[in-house]
Amino acid sequence: MAGYSHLGKTVVLLATAALTVPMLTAAAVSPASVAPRSSVTFLLAPNDQAALTQLASAQGLTQRQRQQELAHAEPSTATRAQVISVLDGAGLRIQSQTIWSITATGPATVVTGLVGSLRQKRVTGRAQPLTAHLTTAGAGVPELQGLIIGVAGGDDIAPVATPRAPSFQSGSQLRSVYSAPLGVTPTGSPLTVATIQFSGWNSADLSSYAARIHVPDPVANKTYQAISIDGQGPTVANGTGGQEEVALDQESLLAVAPYAHQRAYFAPNSTLGFVDALLQVAQDATDASHKGYGLAALSISWGNCEQDWGSDMTTIDQALQSVLAAGVTVFASSGDNGIHDCASDSTLVGVDFPASDPNVVGVGGTTVDGKTQTAWSGSGGGTSNWPAPQFQSALGGAHRLVPDIAADADPQSGFVIISGGYATPFGGTSLASPISAGMFANTLARHGWSSGVGNILPSLYRAPKTSFNDIVTGYNGNPAHVGYDEVTGLGAPLWSRLADSYDGYPTLHAPFYSRSRTVPIRVTLPSGMTYRPQWHYGVGTAPAACTTTGTVSSVPATITVPHEGRSTLWVQGIAGNGGCYHATVSVMVDGTRPTIRSTAGLTARNRSSVAFHWLGADHGSGLSHYAVTITHNGSSVPDYRSANTTSTSRWIRGIPGRTYTISVTAIDRAGNSAATSTRLKVPVHRGR
Repeated sequence: MAGYSHLGKTVVLLATAALTVPMLTAAAVSPASVAPRSSVTFLLAPNDQAALTQLASAQGLTQRQRQQELAHAEPSTATRAQVISVLDGAGLRIQSQTIWSITATGPATVVTGLVGSLRQKRVTGRAQPLTAHLTTAGAGVPELQGLIIGVAGGDDIAPVATPRAPSFQSGSQLRSVYSAPLGVTPTGSPLTVATIQFSGWNSADLSSYAARIHVPDPVANKTYQAISIDGQGPTVANGTGGQEEVALDQESLLAVAPYAHQRAYFAPNSTLGFVDALLQVAQDATDASHKGYGLAALSISWGNCEQDWGSDMTTIDQALQSVLAAGVTVFASSGDNGIHDCASDSTLVGVDFPASDPNVVGVGGTTVDGKTQTAWSGSGGGTSNWPAPQFQSALGGAHRLVPDIAADADPQSGFVIISGGYATPFGGTSLASPISAGMFANTLARHGWSSGVGNILPSLYRAPKTSFNDIVTGYNGNPAHVGYDEVTGLGAPLWSRLADSYDGYPTLHAPFYSRSRTVPIRVTLPSGMTYRPQWHYGVGTAPAACTTTGTVSSVPATITVPHEGRSTLWVQGIAGNGGCYHATVSVMVDGTRPTIRSTAGLTARNRSSVAFHWLGADHGSGLSHYAVTITHNGSSVPDYRSANTTSTSRWIRGIPGRTYTISVTAIDRAGNSAATSTRLKVPVHRGR
């Protein structure tokens, strides 16, 4: 819903029509003989799907630990090479790549011949239960069977999302209502909030808004960045009001989180655009530590009724897992039409996706009056088609319930934005989602995090009830009541109180590579939290619930794993508030030495040039480097004293009559080593 003031009266405008990207008609293509082309994105099969799924819900990991885990879960080089080979063979051109995907372009007939009609698959998939798609995502492309887990694009370019947006609050008022800090990092490290947009806008509106609320201009100082996905222009509006949606996202973020950086991803309004935008967010979050920002949250204010997505939901869910695995917490608007959030049928009960995705924090709506909140009648919510996730098991039922939390969304108590140079009141869960993402990032920054923490849903549902303002009045087709409800979820978050819920996990430290099966460990506890002297620890999967039976008073200095190879270590403790927390870390145990051999001989370039070659191999942790020393009669040859190298050959200009010795030590990542040496005397060449 959207609203504007006219003659002192607020008029509410419906904004539920799909926001379409203008499509190029046949008459606009010149010359007419040019064959239509299309793009298609292939989601590569992870090297370890179970590890990726686990990492998407993992908590308490440092960015370094996430990077290590991601390295094992990411698609292999061999998988990528095979997919590229198939695409090349089909006559498609590689357009772009991320860690998780390959996008190719080519004649539409060739693309359809390879992947089939994705549009038809989506339409026919609407009538199928979601569980039928969970095992078939990416199927239907026999040449790529086992290499991909999803495909998007091709002939499916229909719009898939609408903005979930339809007295007014300031940023400081909202932070006060939701007990959120300003977001100044103790270390000065910036955190970043991303958004995904299906319309362009004029970023000068953000500069104007910054001047209005007296904060630095993020456009001028480049803390706002616009990222084009699949060639979509960040300044090209979609023609149906989408620029107001962008303004609401970016300006409300600036209001509640003026110190956060912003990255807005502008994509075509299609499944392909959505998937490619998500995968780019995952890529950027993985690269963030190298670029000076920590990508902590993603807010999505666009969505659509679950039934309109069909099998595309599983493809997008896979992309969302990549985002979560990279440490980004995802928030999404739950919709603005109560329990009837399917625009195609106002009487049909349904919920919005991606807010219904079990990896996403679905954000419903409230009406704010001072510090008092009631449920907003438009707050999207209800029972989804997804199976009930573990974190909602205590609520009962077989399916995922939406929303998870709620924030200000009523246009009557919403937000004044600047769009097209004019001030316009706005509301909807399109406001609730970005302000929640911004205040969440504020809390992380204030507690010293320099990167994101990933999936917080299990933490939200385990958090003390006092961490939420329980909304008990209001109605969206279902009534709000004490405890969880399908109008406002757990309630309106009090972010400072929630900090200890997702910041409360211990961190388990261990070297990733170890020569010994007895691995040294260390546990650090979050600031401000106390733990009882009751700890469990082990190898494998931590128990689902805490128990005081068999506990030890302190965490041991080592954990012994039963075998070489990759293992997961875990510790589990009970906080002073009674909360049960665990931490895990992966280790690679490798006690086997690498193998190495070397040879020496004269090079062809000069009869006195000595060439040394060596070859090492390791089938455990992998080779790290070689330590190379070249000596003559026990004295080191200049420039070759204990050189660390990854190359497998060296040469020196030898002196006739001298004997040279090369000593090479192959060292694997666990620190195991094996050495070899070779000697060669340079012959004296006498003239005739």
